[in-house]
Amino acid sequence: MLNLLEGLTTAQLNKIPAGFNNNIAWNLGHLVVSTPTLCYLRSSVQPQFEIPFLEKYMKGTKPEYNVSEEEINVLKDELLKSIDRIEQDYQAKAFEKFVPFATATYKYTVQNIDEMLLCCLAHDNMHTGQVSALRKLVITKS
Repeated sequence: MLNLLEGLTTAQLNKIPAGFNNNIAWNLGHLVVSTPTLCYLRSSVQPQFEIPFLEKYMKGTKPEYNVSEEEINVLKDELLKSIDRIEQDYQAKAFEKFVPFATATYKYTVQNIDEMLLCCLAHDNMHTGQVSALRKLVITKS
């Protein structure tokens, strides 16, 4: 995901091409909130940190403003931090009391953190594909 952002301007990250309902910046923010939300909140495991930007980028939201370069940089940083936090909590066995969760996107009940992480990878890949398509459009139409 981060590689796809390389070389794009803030305007390109915020552009919503015809036929799309979101932009690259929103997809980045959505990944920042979706994986921790799925791993912690949806499985009833209380995180030891606040999930940043939750209200702006959770499922069902859409871009409502132009994201600043500063916010883009924070989102990039948070994307990496969330991976580290989940890995640390995984190693510390924080997810042992995982409550099964039925996903809306895949219509599948996730039974444990390992299945949830696989679900998150599929979700991340779907959004990475959308960003790849958006990138091509914002580069050629800019």
